[in-house]
Amino acid sequence: MSGKNGAIRSGEKKTVEWRRSADTLSRITLEKGVDGLVEEYLNAEKHAPSCTITAFRKNNALGKNRSPYVGCLDETRVVLNNMPNDYIHANYVGFSQKPHRFIITQAPLDTTIVDFWAMIAQEKSEHIVMICDFIEDGKSKCSEYFPRERGRKKIFENFEITCMASEQIKSTNSTSVVISRLKLSSVNGSFNLTHYFLNNWPDRKVPDDPKILIKIMSMIRVSRNPIVVHCSTGIGRSGTFVGIELMLETVSCNLPLPHPNLLDFLRRQRAHAISTDLQYVFIFDFILDYFRTEHIISQYVITGIQKFHEEFENLKASNKGLK
Repeated sequence: MSGKNGAIRSGEKKTVEWRRSADTLSRITLEKGVDGLVEEYLNAEKHAPSCTITAFRKNNALGKNRSPYVGCLDETRVVLNNMPNDYIHANYVGFSQKPHRFIITQAPLDTTIVDFWAMIAQEKSEHIVMICDFIEDGKSKCSEYFPRERGRKKIFENFEITCMASEQIKSTNSTSVVISRLKLSSVNGSFNLTHYFLNNWPDRKVPDDPKILIKIMSMIRVSRNPIVVHCSTGIGRSGTFVGIELMLETVSCNLPLPHPNLLDFLRRQRAHAISTDLQYVFIFDFILDYFRTEHIISQYVITGIQKFHEEFENLKASNKGLK
C-alpha cells in the first residue's frame, strides 16, 4: 500500500500489485545486467533531449548559474513569483501522479541565496536534501545558506532562517547525516522545515554506505510539497538520489515504469541528470537490494541479485564507471 502523494510508507504491508511491479522491475534489470545498463547509459548520453534553455542563457552573465555548461530547461523550471528576476536554476521533477514531487536545483551561490529561500517560501517546501559539502577538493561547492548550530540565525534580505535543533544520525562505517530543524521567516509569515546534510558522497561517484539514503528517504516521504534536492551543480548526486526515490514510488503506485528509459525520463525534466554510468547502475543496485531486504520480491528473482551486486562492485572498484 502506498501513502498519500503516492509515497511508500516505511514498514507498510506491501500489496500484491506492489510486489508484482517490483518483480517486473527486478526481472528487467537483471536481464539487462550491469553491462546492459552501462550501454543504456552511454546510448542515452548520445541522445540528450533537445529542449530550450532560454532563461538559463539570459541569466548566464548575471551570476545565477554555477556552470555555463549545465543548462536549466525552460519547460520544467521553477518560476519565482514576486521577485525582480523570476529565474533560478531549478526544475520540477516528478511522475504522473505527482509532477512536482521534487525540485532539483544547484547549490546556492552567494548571488542566489535569496532566490533559493524565495523558492522555498513560495513552494512551502518542508524538506531540503543537501548532497555535497561546502568545500570539496579545495573548491567551493556551496555557499553557507543556513545556520548549522542550534539558536543561530542567518538573514538574507527579507528572509530569516533560524536553527531550532540539530542532530547527527550515524549509519554503518563512518557515514552520517546531519538533520537540522529550521524556521524560515519572512514578511509573508513563517514555517518550519527539515534540512538533511549528507556530505560524504563524492562528486561523480556513489555513497560508501547507501543505507543512509534509506533513512533520509523514509523521513521525506511524508512531504506534501515539493522536496528540494541539491548537490553542487544539481545533476549527478541529486539526479541519482531522485531517480531512486521516483522509481520506488512509481513501483508502489503500480504505475508504468520509466525504465529502461529512466535517463530520458529524468533528463526531460532536469538536463544532464545523473553524471556517470556508475551512478546510473547504482540506482538499480540500490533498488534491488531494497526489494530484497524488504522481502518484496519473489525468491526466484532474489537468486540473480547477488550476481548483479558483485558485477556492480567490480565496476565500482575498476573506476571504469565514470563515463
